[in-house]
Amino acid sequence: MQRQAEPLRVHRPLCHKPLGGAPSPLHLAASLGDAARLQQLRKDTAQWDEQVDKGDARRYTAFHVACAGGHAECVQVLVEGGCNTKLTNDMGVTGFELAKQ
Repeated sequence: MQRQAEPLRVHRPLCHKPLGGAPSPLHLAASLGDAARLQQLRKDTAQWDEQVDKGDARRYTAFHVACAGGHAECVQVLVEGGCNTKLTNDMGVTGFELAKQ
């Protein structure tokens, strides 16, 4: 009996649009695993402070997105940047819980 090949899985960045339009720069960098870009964004403290804990339409923060995508370096940048790791998405799940899935 031959074993069937598993279907090819295509990785799509987990990034939902906020109610008002395009994803934030933090969400986009986190979804792509771009820790260097997050470091650059962190230098703009006013923008960082405004967006670091901002959720999208499903209340995913950049931290949720990085955790769900398995982007450990991005998670580290976000945590060092003071993100709130206890926020939950629209399903009541934290970023750390997403990382475990």
